[in-house]
Amino acid sequence: KADHKQMVEYSLRSAFVEPYLFSRKIELETTASASRKRFRGFDADIVRFSTEFSKSFFSFLVTSIKYQLEVIEQSDATDKTKDEGYFRIGSVTPSVGLDFTNSKARPTKGAYFGASWEFANPKFYSMEKEDLTINFNKLILRNKFYLPVTNDLVLALSLAGGVQRNFVVGHLVDSQTNQV
Repeated sequence: KADHKQMVEYSLRSAFVEPYLFSRKIELETTASASRKRFRGFDADIVRFSTEFSKSFFSFLVTSIKYQLEVIEQSDATDKTKDEGYFRIGSVTPSVGLDFTNSKARPTKGAYFGASWEFANPKFYSMEKEDLTINFNKLILRNKFYLPVTNDLVLALSLAGGVQRNFVVGHLVDSQTNQV
């Protein structure tokens, strides 16, 4: 940043995990975190809360559903008109994973294929204002491959990608007349 102000960055995270919810093999994980980060054009204070339910089927299929509420407050932006603001994102994310590795904790061969589909909109407590509404879907595919090179060396490859669709209809302003 141009002004080189000093700032202390931090990240705090607390989590609770219950592996046998209601005496069944349904895992519950609740997480709360807070962080302050310096990005290229602004600083941000980020607070997150999430709760996730996961269930494994067979030895290779994992499913989950997560609710997350994230509040982002941007400040000290180089372009104040564009990069300063307050955002609240509430989302629900179902996901599925196929784990074909030889070990969950320390894989040395095999593959993992994962897909998640995040739904964020005002129904899940995302912000909805006259000038800004959070309403999108995001599909992400994450794949990991583990290839043994020698007995002590494993080549780990990761391939991830996704698509996002914003459902908010924007207003276009004609720059010559300043009319919508």
